[in-house]
Formats: sequence, C-alpha cells, structure tokens
Amino acid sequence: STFPGGSGAHRLGTESTYTYSDNPALHYAMYAYGRYQNGKLVMGVGLPAQSIDWTKIAAYANVCDANGWSIFGRVFEPGDRAANLRDIAEAGGGAPAFSGGLLSVHYNAPQTALATITAADLGPGEVSVPGMRPYAERMNTGVPKFTDPASNWEQVSAAPVSFTDLVTADGEVRRQEWPLNLVKDVDQAAQLVAYRVLDSRERAPIELTLMPNWRAVRPGECYTLDLPDYGLETDVIVLRKEIDPKTLAVKLTLQTEDPDKHALALAVTGTGPSAATAPLSSEDRDNLGNWLRLPRAGILYDGGTSADIP
Repeated sequence: STFPGGSGAHRLGTESTYTYSDNPALHYAMYAYGRYQNGKLVMGVGLPAQSIDWTKIAAYANVCDANGWSIFGRVFEPGDRAANLRDIAEAGGGAPAFSGGLLSVHYNAPQTALATITAADLGPGEVSVPGMRPYAERMNTGVPKFTDPASNWEQVSAAPVSFTDLVTADGEVRRQEWPLNLVKDVDQAAQLVAYRVLDSRERAPIELTLMPNWRAVRPGECYTLDLPDYGLETDVIVLRKEIDPKTLAVKLTLQTEDPDKHALALAVTGTGPSAATAPLSSEDRDNLGNWLRLPRAGILYDGGTSADIP
C-alpha cells in the first residue's frame, strides 16, 4: 500500500510480510531485488530498491494477470544471474531493459501512443529506415518448448505455432524453437511464441535522432511517427535511447508496432506433445517389457514363440 496501485501490508525487505504469487512480473522484480537472510543476500541480483522501476513492474504484473500467465520452475545459483533474470521475464513475455538508470522491463501488451514525432522534431544525424526485417530474422512458425506436467515435468516441444499467411508470403516454412524454461502451461507457451513470431515481422531497427526536448522518452514507450518522406506513418516502440553528451540530441532505436498482433497472439491455443512422442507411462513400459525380451542368447521372445534375431 506504500506504492501507487499496491495493497496490503507487504514491505520490501521484510520477508515476514511477503505473500507468494506465481505472477512472473513479481518474481522478476523480487529476483532483481534479491532475497535476504540476516541482512545477507542469499539469492538474486541484489539491486537497491531505488534502482528498480516499480511503476513499470506494476503495469507488467497487471498484464500477466490479465493474460492468465504464471511462472513455474527453478533457477540456480551460483550461476548466471542475468540469464536467470531473462528466463523469469520471458515467462511473462518480457525482457530486461534499462531506463533512466533503473532496471525496467519491455513486455508485449497493447500500447497507447504518447505523442507524435514529425519532421520538425528531427535533430542532426541520419535517419536509418530498413525496408523490412532482415530475412534471417523473420520467422513464420515457432515451436514452444515448455515444462510439461503430463511428461514427467520434462522440457518438451509443443505443436508448432504457425501463421499460414506468413508462410505463404515467405514461400516456405521458416521455423525456430524457443525454450521457455519457467512455463508449464501449453497455452501460455504457445501465446508467448506467437508473440515472438509476430515481433520478428516488425520493421527494425529504425534509427532517428531527435531534438533535446525528447530526452524524457523511455524504452518500451509507444509513439506515432508522422514522417511520410521516410515512409514512416506508423506506431513504434522505443527499444533503446542514447543521449549525445555534447549536443544533448536524442538517438532512438525503434521497432514498428502492429496493434493487431496482440489479439492474434492471445487467441492462440497450444497443443502438447502427441501420444506417439510423449514418454511412456509406467504401465505402458511394463506391458512393453512383458512383450519384448532380449535374453543373452539373442532371442526375441513374445510370450509364445521365438525366432532368431537377424
């Protein structure tokens, strides 16, 4: 309740006030802050509370709740804390980002453009506009790899998530497998991979240099470009921001934002591994063992007859 939009008596750093949640965004922030015992960091990155963008975390958490996305699994230390943080963020369709000296997060969700960028806002410097995403980066099919409760909690591949119109446009299946180490729900895994596929079709990187009055722009925000001379009349998401220390000009790296992709991605349902590829149950293994025996003499035995193995 000490944070805007918060509720309850939870207090950061006081473990006795914590309540468990399977919301990926909250685990992301908690791992970034760290877990302490007797004043000593025992797990997590250990960032100071003032170094985390809690406002963005709250918005991220609300999106995860709205989508029904949860987190499940383990991360290990000693180990790569940056990789752990990325895995946790990916469970909620996010990726770590830094904004204004704070650890923030970039995540997929419908966005409202905050302002319009016109030719009058351009500063000195070149405008770089790719005609399209590099061919090697454009996918039309994704294979979610998730932790399947029905497969003895192993990481397995679900059925591919494919977009027929994109396959037709490419003239071939362009497929990539994405491991989601902390996701156990097949629908969630399929939706996250659908977002990956659709994001791979956005135009990027678009690079613009703006006047110093745009210095408050933050990664993850959405803006409308009204630059017809460059073929840019579209919404974009800010990926990165740099400020020239001499001129204070603001260099932005952007990606186009198709508002229709969110409904497409969230409508996807996943299909787990088929019975033919799923691990055998213990009963099936016993039945198979009773049917096929391999004695030392090299005889295949089916319970009634025998034959030499070729």
